[in-house]
Amino acid sequence: MLTLAIMRANAVSYFALGAIKLLRRLMSELIINEQNFNEYFHDVRTHKPEKGQVMACYTAMADFIDGPLKRDVLEILCYHDAMSAPKIMRKMGCAVEKDAYHLPLEMAKDLLAGATVEEVARKPYRYTLEVFFYTKKEYVPKADPHWSIVSIINLNEFLDNAGNKVTIETKEVENENVDGNDLSQAK
Repeated sequence: MLTLAIMRANAVSYFALGAIKLLRRLMSELIINEQNFNEYFHDVRTHKPEKGQVMACYTAMADFIDGPLKRDVLEILCYHDAMSAPKIMRKMGCAVEKDAYHLPLEMAKDLLAGATVEEVARKPYRYTLEVFFYTKKEYVPKADPHWSIVSIINLNEFLDNAGNKVTIETKEVENENVDGNDLSQAK
């Protein structure tokens, strides 16, 4: 009877060891492609972080080519508040801060130099694209120079267990400084 129990225990541990090896092999062979990308990487603009996730940054060079976004930026430059163009490039075009201002400025310079809206729309403008995602650390490619992990200290501590919302607590301070002087009367 004892021999049978030992054989069963060995079989279970052998099975568990095999399952662990299989799991490790499957994890090392995880393939993330265009079809399943959104299952593993969640855009920070439209998703909230979950426990165990990190923020990953994808950076690459891109060409700002003719399309709806470029036509919208051109319309803003020509007919509306041109100061909105960098905000749109930052949020919609995912341009880094420097290029969010540089691109509309280059487009405006071309327009001022006499280029038509159609010519500027067809001309590609190179810029640095930067997109942030929430994902698990093991899904971020390690040997790819385009990917980096943004350190968020103690993110899990700030996530509310019920709703996975980031919560920040603040302390209300009176209008007095440390010495007891009233700061509301200071000039």
